[in-house]
Amino acid sequence: MRYADIMPLRRGHALVIPKVHCSRISELPSEYAAAVGEVVSKVANALTKDNSGLNVVCNQEYAQAVPHVHYHIIPAPILNASPPAPSTSGPLSHRRMHQAEFEKRDELDDEDAEALVKGIRAHL
Repeated sequence: MRYADIMPLRRGHALVIPKVHCSRISELPSEYAAAVGEVVSKVANALTKDNSGLNVVCNQEYAQAVPHVHYHIIPAPILNASPPAPSTSGPLSHRRMHQAEFEKRDELDDEDAEALVKGIRAHL
């Protein structure tokens, strides 16, 4: 796995990981599934205070890089904040827009990361 594959997709990208080990969501015991669902909802609520759009993703086998059930909660991009470079061939397709966003990911420095975590925790 490359380092770029494990970087957050965008600011606020969070993971919810159950303590019980299951490689497939279809094997997750119902009491853990219920608890994880509650946590996903709480984290999603905390992340949507400034931007209501988000994706919640849990892969099973297909596109699953880590064989342990986990949920990605990914805030949607704020498209007007920093649009990708203009294209001379007209509007960007959704695929190209997502690719451009993927390419401009960067790491948070420690101070920004701490401030982000404090902000999310304040909304939990």
